[in-house]
Amino acid sequence: MKSKTIIRYLVSLPALVMCSCECLSTDESVSPIIETELPSTTAIGTTVSFKIFHVVYSGCGEYSRQETIRDGRTITVRLFGKYPTCKMCPDNIPTLETVYRFEAKEKGDYYFKFYANNFNGEEFILDTLKVQ
Repeated sequence: MKSKTIIRYLVSLPALVMCSCECLSTDESVSPIIETELPSTTAIGTTVSFKIFHVVYSGCGEYSRQETIRDGRTITVRLFGKYPTCKMCPDNIPTLETVYRFEAKEKGDYYFKFYANNFNGEEFILDTLKVQ
């Protein structure tokens, strides 16, 4: 009797694992940045850590990754959110906080473009960091 039960569990285990893997897959999209706490000044060689506030489009949304493009002293920052595909999620738009780190190796002004895509024609929040 015990061997039949063990065999049943072994047969149903792969099906259970395959079903649970679907919940691990996620959809990803840009997470618009709505505000930052970028300081106005810093010193060369100092790592600046500051908060970026961004939104996700459901109560299950969470930070996924960042994309930073550097062109000289212009830094464009885009954040992404991920969304589980197998959960029932609240229909809200929460704001998340993500810590961003930046280190300047030269003196001068650095221009940050934070991707906002706020549907009002402004696609970026612009800010400047002065490195002394």
